[in-house]
Amino acid sequence: SLAALVDTIALELRQAAALGHRRVILPPGNYGLEFLKEHGLGGGEVPIVKCSNFIGQALDAAAERGFEQVLLVGHAGKLVKVAGGIMNTHSRWADCRTELFCAYAALAGGGQELCRALMAAPSADGCIALLDEAGLRETVMAGLLEAIQIHLDRRAAGAFQVGAVLFSNQYGLLGRTSGAEEILTEWNR
Repeated sequence: SLAALVDTIALELRQAAALGHRRVILPPGNYGLEFLKEHGLGGGEVPIVKCSNFIGQALDAAAERGFEQVLLVGHAGKLVKVAGGIMNTHSRWADCRTELFCAYAALAGGGQELCRALMAAPSADGCIALLDEAGLRETVMAGLLEAIQIHLDRRAAGAFQVGAVLFSNQYGLLGRTSGAEEILTEWNR
């Protein structure tokens, strides 16, 4: 059940906090776990707790347990939804990936033809391919990352430092929010 999944996430965060950890990495799924493994992030000093689609509830549980730094690491198809304030990313609750890519492309000067193509794209990778063709990937990703940071900060409400790393299996690292940059800079010291 969904409640059991949320309880499991809260339990894993409670266990990490009980072991004295004040930092945590929250990947929504297996793609995030694979990305972390490939890039040597997490494990040992920084526990990894898979949060599934329950980003908001995992952030709330991290606040309850006194974590000081929380880093979300996930596929763009999942985490782009956070740019729209969506904290339960299951497609049954909300699936506005293409709409968000389209909105930020329009803000970056993309025309109707690009927006129609983005809305019809089958995946986040499809959106990125279209943005590359239009020369707008960097601008659109910057806007999305800024919006993601705003929504993460709002949810954390000052309880901890938070950031997100977005990637694609096809395109690799797509970007880091400003909060993720700060966290990773500190972790690398």
